[in-house]
Amino acid sequence: MSTIAIAVDGKPFFNWDGDAEAVKHVLEAFPRGARGVGLTPEELADNCVGYARSGDLLPTGGSVGQEMQMMGIIWRILQAETGNPEHPGKIADYVGAVDFAVDLSIGDQGFSAHVVAASKFDA
Repeated sequence: MSTIAIAVDGKPFFNWDGDAEAVKHVLEAFPRGARGVGLTPEELADNCVGYARSGDLLPTGGSVGQEMQMMGIIWRILQAETGNPEHPGKIADYVGAVDFAVDLSIGDQGFSAHVVAASKFDA
């Protein structure tokens, strides 16, 4: 089990705990949900991240809307490339062995993510 701690501009937003099965669920279910509302997974995930700019979860849609927003943010993070030649692939490839802290900086024209990974095998 890994934790992905999400912050927005340095302020804690939410934590997600998952393993390989949870990653598989997010990577399969979120794109289906996006297509169900007529968007690509990327479009819906970016909207989910954009709404996080306020520092709050979606006020409308109740717990289902908030859960979908969190899933969209996690989907976007899991799909991201590590950018580390010593650990190639996507962040999703390392869930289970690594905890992540992700700080989102959200602007008018997009967002950036600062990711810190801590291996569960480091002593």
